[in-house]
Amino acid sequence: MAKTITTTHTRSIDEIVEEFALVTDSGTLRFHQSRLAYEFVGSTEGAEAAELRETFRKHANEALLRHHEPILSDPGVTNLVNTWKYLLRANVETSLEANPAVADIAKAAFNLASQTFRKKDENYVNPAIEAISTGADPVSTFNKQTAALKKDKKADAEKKAADRKIKEAEADKEITYDSLVAMLKTLSPENVAEYNNEQKSILRDLLATAATLVA
Repeated sequence: MAKTITTTHTRSIDEIVEEFALVTDSGTLRFHQSRLAYEFVGSTEGAEAAELRETFRKHANEALLRHHEPILSDPGVTNLVNTWKYLLRANVETSLEANPAVADIAKAAFNLASQTFRKKDENYVNPAIEAISTGADPVSTFNKQTAALKKDKKADAEKKAADRKIKEAEADKEITYDSLVAMLKTLSPENVAEYNNEQKSILRDLLATAATLVA
């Protein structure tokens, strides 16, 4: 349970977030940030995890503001926690001293964690973790799955946009017809009498063309 984790580790939330706010090395930024976020939130799920993420975010933002650093969003905390979870699930050595490459791995994992798309875990995260667990290069694998997700997401967005245009075109046809019928119904001797000769001539030509089309 996460609350057990947070009450049994030796550091307080204030100590954790102070270290979090002091992380400035871009090369190891995601490694340290995800490590510290996970230290507090742990492997919890559901409402408990949401509560702990919000507590972490609140305290971290107070520390970040003191140091004039950009603040965290709730998705940002979630992405950091998930980054560390990916490393643990893939059996990546998380000691920076024993595995200097883990900083690059964490950055690649964070990039995947930051993406959103349907069935993300099933189609992109789980295959990456399985491949890494069986010997695949972690950085290239996370990057490959991130690229695949972005490509599929773009294709999905383009398809939805195309489908939307088709629906809009179909709707435009209906609106044009309905509008035309409604407009013609408004014609009366009274409003036509207000048109000048040029307007009457244009209207007469349009009506003649319309009559030919529907003959």
